[in-house]
Amino acid sequence: MPLYAALSGIGPEASWVRGMLHSHCPRDRADLQPPKLPERHRISIVELGDPVALLQLAKLLKAFRADLGGPRADNYTLEQGIKDAEAGVRFREFMLYSVQDAEGKEEVAGCVRTGRLTSRHGAVRNVFTLPHYRRQGIAQALTHAAILRLLSEPNPMRQVLATLLPPGAEPDIEDALIFAEKSNMSAQGIYARAGYGFPVRDREEEEGNRWEDCVELGYGDSGH
Repeated sequence: MPLYAALSGIGPEASWVRGMLHSHCPRDRADLQPPKLPERHRISIVELGDPVALLQLAKLLKAFRADLGGPRADNYTLEQGIKDAEAGVRFREFMLYSVQDAEGKEEVAGCVRTGRLTSRHGAVRNVFTLPHYRRQGIAQALTHAAILRLLSEPNPMRQVLATLLPPGAEPDIEDALIFAEKSNMSAQGIYARAGYGFPVRDREEEEGNRWEDCVELGYGDSGH
């Protein structure tokens, strides 16, 4: 943090800094087949014009922020969740994991978001499962589905990026990035099983399976 402050001129509070690991899943290591889900389980993209799914997503984002903790977690309202959900749904970034019971009633169990797109990279973000649905493979399925979308669908930014690339170059995403907290070994294990190179798998650097230390900062209302 002192080095960051010296380089950036910004001195964030210690409680606003998270120690993270960053890894990637390149196309040649990804499973490009749809995840196998139990009966009556499904993963769907949240679309504009679906107010029910939007509200379900907003509630998940509120629960996600509370689970994550950190600055302003207690003040994150459902209204803010709706705004954040709308921002991502506009670009078809969010997916929901839903479970249907024997009577046909459906309940959302978790969500995932894609984004941060460049000409070669995209990120898997906001992987979250409600506590009573954890340890059922849902987070891994969501991560798998997000990787699949990033690596198999056309780059949503292709029209913008095409003007910045050399003639004939295609902005095809080849690598799905992800972050995990250093202390969250459960998340690292989930992501490693989905194809990421976190140290829980003892992967070798020469195999292209690597991770890097990084930090993530929370920014306050002052602009920092």
